[in-house]
Amino acid sequence: MNTVLPKYPTHPGTLIKEELIEMGNTTQKELASSLGITPSYLSEVINGKRAINASLAIGLEEVFGISAEYWLRFQAQYDLDILRISRINKPITKKSDQLFYEKEFTV
Repeated sequence: MNTVLPKYPTHPGTLIKEELIEMGNTTQKELASSLGITPSYLSEVINGKRAINASLAIGLEEVFGISAEYWLRFQAQYDLDILRISRINKPITKKSDQLFYEKEFTV
């Protein structure tokens, strides 16, 4: 399978930050309160240190009008990209691994 991978996968927290900026006067603290999470938790999501779960996705849907499914797919794609990149960059230690990587990761 030929999969195109981004050089730098985008965490969904980036979109939260962009949406927050578009909201203008709303602070990160106010958004966190609307979502029912702590400001530090929101900060970690925005900075790519925490994943978006179903509960947060529902809150984001209510606040931004972007479907919960979109947020969860965005997070899943980010997670897959990170894993695939880490597997490609993993040093090959055995001949069987080399054959696997040549077959699976040829772009």
